[in-house]
Amino acid sequence: MYKCFSSMPVRPEILQAIVKMGFATPTPIQEQAIAAMLTGRDIIGQAQTGTGKTAAFGIPLLQLLACRKSAVQALVLCPTRELAMQVADELERLGAFLEGLHVLAVYGGQPIERQIQALRRGVQIVTGTPGRVRDHLNRGTLRLQDVQVLVLDEADEMLNMGFREEVEAILAAVPDEAQRAFFSATMPEGIRKLCNRWLKAPEEIKIARPTLTVEAINQSYYLIRPYRKAEALVRLLEWESSSKALIFCSTRKMADELTLFTQSCGLAADALHGDLAQSQRDRVMARYRSGELKALIATDVAARGLDVDDVELVINFDLPFDCETYVHRVGRTGRAGRGGRAVSIISRREYPRLLQIMRFTKAEIQQARLPSGTELLRGKIREELNNLQAELQQGNNLEMFRQELQGMAQNNWQEISAALLRMLLARRPGLSGRLDACLDAARPDDLHEPFHTSRPRQPRRGGSTRPRFAELRPRSRPEELRQDLKTGKKPPRPQRREQTAGPFGAHSTKKYV
Repeated sequence: MYKCFSSMPVRPEILQAIVKMGFATPTPIQEQAIAAMLTGRDIIGQAQTGTGKTAAFGIPLLQLLACRKSAVQALVLCPTRELAMQVADELERLGAFLEGLHVLAVYGGQPIERQIQALRRGVQIVTGTPGRVRDHLNRGTLRLQDVQVLVLDEADEMLNMGFREEVEAILAAVPDEAQRAFFSATMPEGIRKLCNRWLKAPEEIKIARPTLTVEAINQSYYLIRPYRKAEALVRLLEWESSSKALIFCSTRKMADELTLFTQSCGLAADALHGDLAQSQRDRVMARYRSGELKALIATDVAARGLDVDDVELVINFDLPFDCETYVHRVGRTGRAGRGGRAVSIISRREYPRLLQIMRFTKAEIQQARLPSGTELLRGKIREELNNLQAELQQGNNLEMFRQELQGMAQNNWQEISAALLRMLLARRPGLSGRLDACLDAARPDDLHEPFHTSRPRQPRRGGSTRPRFAELRPRSRPEELRQDLKTGKKPPRPQRREQTAGPFGAHSTKKYV
């Protein structure tokens, strides 16, 4: 097995690009997948996000290409546009020194005419979403008769998004002799059936990790009343105002509603989900990468393929229904050797699901408590005082400001300073219109939900905690039935009536016991 990239039997141009990218030792999935794919075998690769799957199939894919031939020789299917573009960029970097190499990403939301023109000019690798790839196949603008390698990246997510029909049609259009590689974080029954049908004696590669979450990530949760989760999110974002946050919701509607609420509180946040046009998605991501947006509220599908390395805080506003999705979410922070935090805002009803996640990830998620409104305000006051101290140390010209303040000399200077400080805080995003509520220390702060546990039953005289029979017996039981239950005798059988047919249907004619 290869202990370093330089020992791999690949082109010198590819090794040169790998060295330029700063890679020296392959990851476990790269080490095993590259060795298997270079032999021409079909493979099933199971590994989590962030393990280097793109290079695992990208290096052998580039090795098999004939760059002088302009036909499509490799096809990579991805569930989302962002992931398709990210894979295309990674393949271009790996093949930067291969002369004549052209990579094209095709996806919905972009004018199809531009993609058709690029295909006519000639490309060797196409990365794309199943819907747009099938659209090109139906139009006849994409021909797959020369494809040597077909890769399904994030195959489980494609099936979850309902792309089974498109994936089946694309697999049928690829030549039978083409090499196929399926990469997936999980292996549900649908993926197994797909592999059994379309792969020939595949080699299965499964990378098990002792812990599925990065050790550098500090994980915690807040137990919040269900109807105050949005308010708790705003308070958390105000408290972590210096951190770039990524917030996950379960639905597009929830992402939009939460975005409107946070924006109404004066916070710089925006939504990212599948209903946005590609131009809108690009604009939102540009603002988020530049730091103009401090919070991005996204769905799980939209967040696949996000290439942002400086996310400091991941917030689960809605807990995912499967544990693998939680791992994907948390993996968005703590990248590139940085530390990170992952926070879940849950209600008491969601606590059993959190326990399931802890058992799956083998990670301890500690309960935390949000600061109260008064504590939040004191923290903001300290920030403004630090800014004021820095302004005084800079030695700027303050003479005109002193002269204007002379007219207020009859007032106490401490009162003037306090009023100015209040005005500064009232204009801060997030505190506008809510300053008086934070100043009211007597106001009950009931964001957190108490976690009630059932009171243990007091043992009886004999030491047993089993409830007495009388405690379980309904009080409304008739007196005669209670006597029968005590003596053990059966109650009298109720009288019934024999049913016979008549001109108006069944009716009773005589009694019997």
